[in-house]
Amino acid sequence: MHLRSDVPVGAWLSTGLDSSSVVALMQQVSGRSFKTYSLGFSDSPNFDELHRKPTLNTFAGYRMPNQRVICGKDHFDLYPKTLYHLEDPTTSGVHLLQMMLAAATSHDHKVVLTGEGADEVFGGYSWYLLAKLTRPFSILPLLLRRLLLLGPLIPRAHPWASQIFLAPREIGLDRYARLIGVYNGAVRPSLLSPELLDAANADIEREPPYRLPESAGDWPPFSRLQFIETKTRMVDLIVHGLDRTSMAHSVEARVPFLDHELVELCARIPPSLKMKGLQEKFILRRPITKVLPREILQRKKRGLAAPTSAWLAGRLPPFAEAMLSADSLREKGYFNASRVTELLQQHRCGAANRGRLLMGVLGVQLWDEVFVRQRVPAEATVRPPIAAKRARECPAHMIPNGHA
Repeated sequence: MHLRSDVPVGAWLSTGLDSSSVVALMQQVSGRSFKTYSLGFSDSPNFDELHRKPTLNTFAGYRMPNQRVICGKDHFDLYPKTLYHLEDPTTSGVHLLQMMLAAATSHDHKVVLTGEGADEVFGGYSWYLLAKLTRPFSILPLLLRRLLLLGPLIPRAHPWASQIFLAPREIGLDRYARLIGVYNGAVRPSLLSPELLDAANADIEREPPYRLPESAGDWPPFSRLQFIETKTRMVDLIVHGLDRTSMAHSVEARVPFLDHELVELCARIPPSLKMKGLQEKFILRRPITKVLPREILQRKKRGLAAPTSAWLAGRLPPFAEAMLSADSLREKGYFNASRVTELLQQHRCGAANRGRLLMGVLGVQLWDEVFVRQRVPAEATVRPPIAAKRARECPAHMIPNGHA
């Protein structure tokens, strides 16, 4: 059904299991090959898997045209345009990469199939495994868990793992935030301005981002984690971002793994078959052995990521330098200007990796510049009527210092 189209269909292909499965099944179902698009990096070898691992199109029996889209540090300049189409701040550069793929795709195809959704449907992210491994320790008293971490020693060396180790036992928003790596109890309060911190806490108390069904008390922890992810990260980041960035270039990105019939079927599959032992996506890997090379089946999960930490440590584009300046931070009022400056200095001198935090700050600052104040950076090349409409819709409590 996802191959039905009045125009030629292509696919986005990485070196991983999910997109390779989609492309292999496209070929098997239709009996023909499709053009694929893959992303590489010219100056970030740790992110460029194309040079270390062959994509499906290089294996015998899967020969198909493949266009490689190469990203370099200069493409950081595309971030304002990406955020304009996204219409929301983000802490990563993934959507910038999707914009590049969509731009390359649009020359030959207006419809592509992608592998998004498999990790949500089958529980394939690393935090599902982390949740399983750390759950036995969560029954221990918090004080004992702190002692086992040797005070500040282990948290300083392994902050993400330590945050999970100290998380509440219940699978809720707090534990989920720690599992996916966005929780930072030590930095967050000092980073946000007091006004924004109070407003954010009040919003969560007044309207939680999700509500568990009454029957959730009987669910396994794995299922509760999947439910929270489906209600938050999947809809607000994965699907939202893919739709906005692809349609920015008039490309329709289709997600077979999120077909409602497949999602409903997978919701009835026991967690023990989604993660069997320590093997993630077990129920997907078994049947797909018939259509994929063994080498791809055995690869470890590695999600799409941009080298934003390296970009922020190098020469900043004019828009980033302006948005992260102390004057701009004080004017907008979302963040503690001196704390952001301190984190930026730590990051640029190599004392600590603050890339994700700084990308979050940059995203909010740029969102405010484009949609609230309508002082549009030249790189964004946006149309004023849309920016004005967004500014009128901006909630009052999200406009600090009385700006309207």
